[in-house]
Amino acid sequence: MVVQALNNRNMNWISVNGHVPELGYPVIGFNDTWIDEDFNPKGTRECVPADNKSGWVTAKWNASDDYYMTTEDDVPTHYLEIDVSTLIPKV
Repeated sequence: MVVQALNNRNMNWISVNGHVPELGYPVIGFNDTWIDEDFNPKGTRECVPADNKSGWVTAKWNASDDYYMTTEDDVPTHYLEIDVSTLIPKV
């Protein structure tokens, strides 16, 4: 399984069946159905837990029009939390 192989690289993928992150906080999501050799070879997307029918909003690449579109149809099976402290520049 892809997630097991990723966890063997010291990546702590969390199953959405066991825990869903706090609403509104972005995570890196994974679903093996998202794997596309040309546009998404690792099967990952930026995802945000949301208060909607699916429980998620994800950013999916629209190759025909070259932009990211949001979708609520596809949900991750696993996710990685993003350490936002690494994204904030130190002054």
